[in-house]
Amino acid sequence: MLFAPDHAPEAEIIKQLLKCPPGDSIRFAVFTFSGSSGIDDALLVLHSAGREVHGVVDRAQSSHDWSAAKWLVEGGNEIRVPRRREGLRKLLHKLMVIGDSTVVAGSFN
Repeated sequence: MLFAPDHAPEAEIIKQLLKCPPGDSIRFAVFTFSGSSGIDDALLVLHSAGREVHGVVDRAQSSHDWSAAKWLVEGGNEIRVPRRREGLRKLLHKLMVIGDSTVVAGSFN
């Protein structure tokens, strides 16, 4: 278990991402993460190095200029944003699956 800010969870997530084997995938469902997080940079580098990156992010959070969703899509990653519809409010997930052996779950707040 890691707790922010003492255990540097962002650095640990990036470290785990970099362990993703070539040809494997990274899948996530997250509320949001910013374009300055370092996680987005790691995802872009890994995608360009042959890893598949698939994600789902919250609609409202992904519309902000600081959201990483825009850069990830422009980098060729498959990022989905749920459509607005009755009964669907926020996507509050905090889950990432790296390859077929690593699961990251939790929140920075």
